[in-house]
Amino acid sequence: MGVNFILRGLEVSALNASVAKTDGAAYVSSYHRDVSTGRQTNNKEAIQKRLKDSHGVVVGFHRGYSFQEPQSLVPFISIQVVDYSAVEAFVETDLARVPEGKVPVLAPEGGFQIDGDGSWYDWLRREIADRYYIVGYLPTGGKAEDSKPSYEYGIGEGNSYTPTVPGFNLLNLVLGNISGGVIDYQPLLVDNGSGVVTRYLDEKIAIWREAQQGEIEEWQRRENPQVNESVIARFDNPLDVVKYAAIEIDSEIVVGGFVTDSSGIAQAFNMAWLVVMVLEVIVLIVAVVIATFTFAHVVDQDANTLALYRSMGATANNIYLIYFLYLLELCLMAVVVSCILGVVISGVTAWMNVDALVVKWQSFWALSEPPRVVLFGIDWHFWLVLGVMLLIAPVSLIFAQGRFSSRHIAKQLKED
Repeated sequence: MGVNFILRGLEVSALNASVAKTDGAAYVSSYHRDVSTGRQTNNKEAIQKRLKDSHGVVVGFHRGYSFQEPQSLVPFISIQVVDYSAVEAFVETDLARVPEGKVPVLAPEGGFQIDGDGSWYDWLRREIADRYYIVGYLPTGGKAEDSKPSYEYGIGEGNSYTPTVPGFNLLNLVLGNISGGVIDYQPLLVDNGSGVVTRYLDEKIAIWREAQQGEIEEWQRRENPQVNESVIARFDNPLDVVKYAAIEIDSEIVVGGFVTDSSGIAQAFNMAWLVVMVLEVIVLIVAVVIATFTFAHVVDQDANTLALYRSMGATANNIYLIYFLYLLELCLMAVVVSCILGVVISGVTAWMNVDALVVKWQSFWALSEPPRVVLFGIDWHFWLVLGVMLLIAPVSLIFAQGRFSSRHIAKQLKED
């Protein structure tokens, strides 16, 4: 129970911290793929159905234009475009006031940080200086400068690329699988349908096509750049992302982060819950086996009592009910004890880790105020485990049913 309490509390706290700068809303990017080929498709219906089931709302589309490089005759260029409706909450300037010849873009908090060398970075710096006009800023995470990266299976020293805590800590087994929070330098062009972004793209495509007229093989020529389109959805309750990003084998829908890294958090915890549930199933199976054999031994020891019940006119059903209530009482006691131990373990874990998590998460997600971290929570996993524990009573009774027969009781009395 303690693991369930801690994991749920950690999950809720991390999701809430990740959306603290977006008024509690989580944004997710998704696209559909052909499972057999792994290629992206234009099937939006499957995504919309899954979003509806998870209480998500489509707010727009994101398109990435990749200008491939044919034999180094033209630099590789990547241009990211998003619908105005998807980022309206982050646009601070009226797009009608964007100067002529400029393209509206969203920048990460703190501005662009482009420190790389090469033709791609040079081109990007020129576009930012000459063509792009910042109309707003996207909430982004920070990077803790005082943390040294570590990649020891997610449980070693905390690093700046994950919301882990310093030192050897079992919580890092989950937190080490969450990535994000690092500022992205890529400008995000905002398209409101006015034609400004379309004309800019047409200009770049024309330049790219002209550069392909050089001495290159015909099979290397491309009429249009590669375009990858994804659906942008908003979840007013970040906990709904957990269901949407649920782990599925050969899933047709690929889920990623957009503005917030809630999808990455949900996927990391979905994997953690899968591992925990497998371990709990194994433990519960062992518990059923032990309870069955123990109960069978108890019944054998109670042969005299069973014979007395029979002599007093008790039916088989009456005896079953007596021992069922006895088993149920033991199961209820086990549930109460496990819950008490779980609360104690959760409290000790919180006492040891909450302060470090608050400091790290405030830096990781670049929050103005310390996030609220609670390492205790209850969800359907808890009720499932509780129900299975109570099922041990009837299951053990069924397996030991033969012990209540008159023949078996007589045999036990004879042996005694």
